[in-house]
Amino acid sequence: MEQTLLLNASYEPLKIVHWQKAITLLCQGKVEVISVYDREIRAVSFSFKLPSVIRLLRFVKIKRRFDYVPFSRANIYARDRHTCQYCDETFPTVELTFDHVVPVSQGGYKVMTTLDPSLQRAATVALVEGTEGVAAIDEILAVPGLDAVFIGPVDLSAALGVPGEPEHPRVVETVRGLVERGRDRGVATAVFAPTPEAARRWLELGVRLVALSVDTGLMLQGFRAALAETR
Repeated sequence: MEQTLLLNASYEPLKIVHWQKAITLLCQGKVEVISVYDREIRAVSFSFKLPSVIRLLRFVKIKRRFDYVPFSRANIYARDRHTCQYCDETFPTVELTFDHVVPVSQGGYKVMTTLDPSLQRAATVALVEGTEGVAAIDEILAVPGLDAVFIGPVDLSAALGVPGEPEHPRVVETVRGLVERGRDRGVATAVFAPTPEAARRWLELGVRLVALSVDTGLMLQGFRAALAETR
């Protein structure tokens, strides 16, 4: 639904308000309508066009802090240009929500610096890590609403007869074929990579999303690096 620009009595822009708030101010006689949308609000016995710009009839003095950006959903979206921080694509406001960079359960707060825009709809991802999934890839890619196919190269290597060799040429060629099929259908391909070097190789192959290592592996690498510096 449309939003409304609220002006001070001096025609200075104050803020964006919800259209229902604008109607409330209008009914209270606190504002006048400057501009309207084409859309109409209808009641039982009357209708009127939705206000796009309203002006306060009494001047309101505002103490401004120019170094402060107030927390609001609109400001978060504007800061990141309505771009989802997961898929890096732009969406209209109605399709966005926001996620905590630091979860509330771990001490995160609802402030501008701890929130990022994200698409409201959850991603639908199919897991392919066996020969059955590879053989049925065209049927999988045809599923309505599918966003990505996640490939497990370690399990796939075992299914292809080269267990423990996720970068074996047989595995790589199979993944390459899946990537090409997905690209033709407009479905992204994701893959697991144990190291940054492996991640770069998969990305060069055309994979769109890489799950880099696992939490315990990354923690172990950090501990080893810290221990080496301490010694």
